[in-house]
Amino acid sequence: MRRQVAALIVAALAVAVVVTPAEAAKPAGIVPVASQFRITSVKNLGNNVGDDSTDRIEVKWDIANGIAGQVKEYIVEVKVVYADGTSESRGKTVGSTARSAEVRVPFKSNSQTKSFDVKVTAVPKDLEFGTLRTAKKAGNF
Repeated sequence: MRRQVAALIVAALAVAVVVTPAEAAKPAGIVPVASQFRITSVKNLGNNVGDDSTDRIEVKWDIANGIAGQVKEYIVEVKVVYADGTSESRGKTVGSTARSAEVRVPFKSNSQTKSFDVKVTAVPKDLEFGTLRTAKKAGNF
């Protein structure tokens, strides 16, 4: 009888699932905030024909459907650092259905744009009960 019980215990241990402390601490069904609202791309589109005073910076983002309905507007902020070390910042507000924005920053013919720092803020319809969500991205063009 003892051998049969011991054999059952060994068999049960062989198929037991090992849960690490890190996995045990994660609540089930929680989606990381970064995947709910994120900037997907930042591109320097150059300047328009006939207007060489500004560069057009295109910013695209993605937001989870469950959150998108709560957004009143997006505030897009772009900071561009030029090769000579100087920088310019510009912003734009777009509607709740937008998933991209084009922000114009001054163009310097003697110094190309080198890097960017972009922040998109989702402003909730109800500021008292809503949550401001911010997505950030930095990099080089």
